[in-house]
Amino acid sequence: ATVLVSKQIHYVLHKDMGFRKDAIVNIFMPYNLKNKGLKDVYTEKIKQLPQVDLVSRGGDMPSTNGWSSNDVTYRDGKKEIRSELYNKAGDENYIKVYHIKLLAGRNIQLSDTATAMIVNENYAHLIGFRNAPDAVGKFVEFGKADKHQIVGIFADFHQASLHAPIKPMAIFPQNYNSDGLHIALKPETAGGNEWKTAIAGMEKAWKGLYPENDFGYQFFDARIAKFYDSEQHTSKLLTWATGLSILISCL
Repeated sequence: ATVLVSKQIHYVLHKDMGFRKDAIVNIFMPYNLKNKGLKDVYTEKIKQLPQVDLVSRGGDMPSTNGWSSNDVTYRDGKKEIRSELYNKAGDENYIKVYHIKLLAGRNIQLSDTATAMIVNENYAHLIGFRNAPDAVGKFVEFGKADKHQIVGIFADFHQASLHAPIKPMAIFPQNYNSDGLHIALKPETAGGNEWKTAIAGMEKAWKGLYPENDFGYQFFDARIAKFYDSEQHTSKLLTWATGLSILISCL
């Protein structure tokens, strides 16, 4: 039983969730700044670090404990489908940083208005398209006078732990006040400390721009692992119990 539990924990920690989770650092910048331009300055400083591969500005990571959603309506002339549509915000690099697969249409772009969005396969199927790419170009109503166009379809991914079902989701062009930085690092060499150097560079740039705010960061894979803290604690407890029972048996 202990071996089976250990294998299950290993499975949830290493299963492909539909996105990249290794070597990605998440930093959230102060949201109450009077000088909003500092966020652009800090982003550019991060991009210049030699250990950084790609940077995206946006909101939450692909998988989190919390999320936001909207009540939306899709009409095709014959039917009306109302549903809840979960959402994320990101720039054109968001799906590139996380290796989220774009299946049809195009990615969101900086030149897009706020009415463009890409949606997952789940939502395309929900509104009646067996072939998800057929949903490209369709409009979804967020209100009577607020229509958003689907410009692309991305592959489904797990938005929370594996315990939760995949939800219909959209990714919108990031708001320029978005506080999140999603940073993909280049691979480390064997025995190297490139990532440690990169974090030091990020902290130095932070202190130069935000001296009154504490610097904080987190690796994305560590955040995913926290989804399963209770399971990992149970696994450790079972391991100790098994060891004790074997010891008693030997005695």
